[in-house]
Amino acid sequence: MVQISRLSNSIVHGGNKPAQRSETQLDSGAGVLQGLDALANQPTTADRLLGMRQDVYLAQNQLAQDEQTTQDLITDLTNTLENNPKGFREAMHVAFGGKASAEAIDALATRILSGESVLPANIEFVDSYALGGENALGAYDSNNGGTIYLNRSIIGNHDLLAAVFTEELGHHFDNVLGGVDAAGDEGDIFSQTLLQGTLSPEKIQQLRGENDSGIINVNGQSIEVERFGYGGVGSS
Repeated sequence: MVQISRLSNSIVHGGNKPAQRSETQLDSGAGVLQGLDALANQPTTADRLLGMRQDVYLAQNQLAQDEQTTQDLITDLTNTLENNPKGFREAMHVAFGGKASAEAIDALATRILSGESVLPANIEFVDSYALGGENALGAYDSNNGGTIYLNRSIIGNHDLLAAVFTEELGHHFDNVLGGVDAAGDEGDIFSQTLLQGTLSPEKIQQLRGENDSGIINVNGQSIEVERFGYGGVGSS
């Protein structure tokens, strides 16, 4: 009877300790299950490889789009020069007449109209933040043969893209002519004269008073440029 009583007392008065161990074990088991669930939700190697393939595919598509758009811009420029050589020569003289002789400008215009490639070494499409924000649409770096940077967000807006490209090309032609930088925003003067026709003296004077210099950041590198801005950023 004593033995039974002691056993009963142990069950009644000491049973709470095994119960505590049981709760701890349950908590530990729940933690393990949560950990397994977390592992199950993590991407597998196959998922990561699939994601990498998709990234590569998107990058390839973007590169193909950039190359096609560049080719379209060059084709449109070639057509403009063939259809309006007089307008092209006028745009060159209006934009650069203050810094170069008429003979030098005519010589460059003749080279371009005869089919000689005087394009910059690089034409690159970049994201808005590289150019300084969504309002910055293009820029030109005169170093290493010249690089035109175009805002990728305006691909598909043909008229705007053509205007930005032509302005930056004007900056490049200014660089090819050599000497000091032409006064004001010579790229915009060149672009507007070529694409829209003769500008008023007041408009030319306004553009010659603008400062289109700036700094952009491409791949972590700060680059001094002349740039095209829209809505108050850079040039107009």
